[in-house]
Amino acid sequence: MKSLIHLAAAYSFAALAAAAWGATEAPEAIVRSTVEEVLAVIQKTNDSTQLRKLAEQKVLPHFDTREMTRLAVGASWRKATPEQQRRLEEKNRALGRS
Repeated sequence: MKSLIHLAAAYSFAALAAAAWGATEAPEAIVRSTVEEVLAVIQKTNDSTQLRKLAEQKVLPHFDTREMTRLAVGASWRKATPEQQRRLEEKNRALGRS
């Protein structure tokens, strides 16, 4: 449970910082309001299913999993076929849900 909370918090901060770049609202306000919302739910429940759903709804949409996967794979990304790239991205996205 503790690792799920840490994962949710890490996703929150990283995703919100990235999302704030293109936002019209002040980045600090976006990060603050979303983190407060996520932490409020975390403090009320120990249900990992509910926490995972919250992370998927509030945090994960702000991630560019294709770009994150490309950066993680490095130079080998260019050597991979589009199908291999797609599968790598899917696996990377699934890791965020586990």
